[in-house]
Amino acid sequence: MDIVKPLVVSEKLSILRSLYKRSVLTQQDQLYYYQNLEKGFEGERRFDQLIRKLPMDGLLLSDLNYETNHSNVQIDKILITQDTIDLFEIKNLEGDYYYEEERWLSSTKTEITNPLHQLRRGESLFKRIIPHIDTSFRFNAHLIFVNPEFHLYHSPHEPQIIYPTQLNRYLNTLQMRHSKINNKQRKLANRLRSLCIKAPLKNVPEYSYEKLKKGIICPVCDSFLHSLVGRKLECSHCEHKEDVTSAVMRNVEEFKLLFPNLKITTGVIHEWCNIDASRKTILRILSKHYNRVGNSNGTYYVHH
Repeated sequence: MDIVKPLVVSEKLSILRSLYKRSVLTQQDQLYYYQNLEKGFEGERRFDQLIRKLPMDGLLLSDLNYETNHSNVQIDKILITQDTIDLFEIKNLEGDYYYEEERWLSSTKTEITNPLHQLRRGESLFKRIIPHIDTSFRFNAHLIFVNPEFHLYHSPHEPQIIYPTQLNRYLNTLQMRHSKINNKQRKLANRLRSLCIKAPLKNVPEYSYEKLKKGIICPVCDSFLHSLVGRKLECSHCEHKEDVTSAVMRNVEEFKLLFPNLKITTGVIHEWCNIDASRKTILRILSKHYNRVGNSNGTYYVHH
């Protein structure tokens, strides 16, 4: 299995992770949305681990966003084999759900968005893109439930749905498919990747530099790093140690993600890192890894 477009943490999820750790996600709906994104990402990663192990010739693309006829469509996975395109909508729902008159209800009888409707919308919009690429491929679309703790009562008899108990059998049918990848399939995969657009940055709560908790977050336990011993930062909770240059650079990247319109200056990054290190140390790190622009009080830094 060749990975043409790998699964990566989206910009939106990266921002929400930072905001969650820096104590901004205080409203219940914001926290719920963030947790759903995390769970969705974990579900896609679980499916990745399963499908990448298959001993078959295929091309896999993850997290594809397209625009067609002024409508946006997000597709979790696309698998290209010799003469087939498989579209996958991955769900990581957990617990008991109920299907009643095309409504999907949680165990508390709260209605959720019908995932089958999501799949069919994505399928319909994607088919508008395909004719402009290649019409010789067959097309399949499936809704995949990856969490073994998920159960749907009164489930519809729908062949597009793959439940957790069916997942291994379904993957076995994929690996039995005769497939030989050549330039035709690779050209299609590269074309599908090139047509992707940046995912719209929606449903991100408002935040400001002043209201965020400052500091460098431990990559192991999510505590804030403070203790500087020599050139190492040490976490007082899990005792993880990290080179101060690496930690500061990691924090600068997070700053750039959260505040793309703010300039990287020694003073701002010194405050943002909030560690027991001098401004001179921050200046040395920025000067080594970034290009200096301007002089005196107007100095800021940009990528090499």
